[in-house]
This record gives sequence, C-alpha cells and structure tokens, in this order.
Amino acid sequence: MTVEEELEQFYGELRPDPDAERRIIAAVTSSRPAVSWWRPVLVAGLSAAAIAVTAVLIAVLRPHSPAPSVVPATHGSVAGAVVGIPPARANTVVGAVTNDGRPVVGARVYVQAWPNSETEDKAKTGQTMKLFSVGYATTDGDGSFTIPVHARAIPPRFLEGADTLNVEIDLVLTAGGQAMWNTPIELRDGQSQAMQIVFDVGRKTITVNGERSALPMG
Repeated sequence: MTVEEELEQFYGELRPDPDAERRIIAAVTSSRPAVSWWRPVLVAGLSAAAIAVTAVLIAVLRPHSPAPSVVPATHGSVAGAVVGIPPARANTVVGAVTNDGRPVVGARVYVQAWPNSETEDKAKTGQTMKLFSVGYATTDGDGSFTIPVHARAIPPRFLEGADTLNVEIDLVLTAGGQAMWNTPIELRDGQSQAMQIVFDVGRKTITVNGERSALPMG
C-alpha cells in the first residue's frame, strides 16, 4: 500500500460517522432547542482535526531528499576531476599540475636550459646570461602537460659535457603564485631521457620521475 493510500484510509477512519453525527445533534437539540448552531461547529471541528492529523502524517511519512552536498571550491583547480599524468617517454618533459590531488587547469610550465659551466666562467662580472627556451605548455582540463625536447636543436654552449642539459622548470599559476625547480636531463644519441614531473601546489611538493621533494612556492 502506498503512502497516499494509507493516508486516504486513515483520513476515512477519522471522518465522522453521519449517523453518529445525527444522534449527537438530535440529543443536543432535543434538550436545548435554541442551540442549533452546534451542528456546523461540530462538523467544522471534526474536519479541522482530521486535516491537521493528515498534514502531520504527510510531513512525517514523505521521503526527505538529502540536502545537496557543497564541495569547497579551490581556486585554480577542478573539484572532482581526475588528474591525467602522461607516461614518461624520451624526448619529452611530461607531467601534471595539481592542487591537493585535483587537476589545475591553465597553469603554464616552462623548460629553460642554463649555459654550461664553461660559458658561465667566461662571462664578465655582472653580465646577463640568457637561458635557452626548450619549450613550454599550458595544462589541459585534466591538469596534464607535454613539452617536447628537441635535443639536436640545443646550442652546444647549453650542454654540460656532451650528454647533460641543466634545465630550470618554471611553474606559473593563473591565480598568482609560481615555483621553480632545477634538474638535469641526460642526453643519449641525440635523445633526451624520459622525464615526468608532477607539481602539487596545495601540498607544496614536486615529484620528478617518482622521487618526491618539497616545493618552494612564491
């Protein structure tokens, strides 16, 4: 039986018996003829009581919908989305930017190479040293990024020896804030080693090829 059928049955049981009503009114009018106004009063009172009880039962028995959950929004991140971390592979710097494990969309990641030590030693005091832009990318909807590394296009003065590239990884957030990390990239036969980097700006950590470290945020 549905809730509506139960309420109809209950309301029917509460509805006054017409014969009982006539008996009550007859008894009253026979002893006190001047009080014929009791009949509408009795009917109105019984009807009002039945309506009140029915309203209470509806409020109690009606299924309650759960209150909508409120997910606190984190500036620059997508709540509930899944982070996409591309697999590490040669000739690329891949990874993701997250905020407490949630993907951060629109963050900019730059890979820049430093001049080698020989070039720095030849520099004059106060001379400005320009970095070489290896590449950059903007994080996608899942927080991921992929930056190709064209090893053969890197000038010799930015190579340490013949097989090491010292790079600076810069992170710039759209909401403000940035971070920087230095790491070497090994080169083999004109190819760069596979590198995967995950920034977590909420936890202030950086994970490079599976090794996690504290990340200074500015």
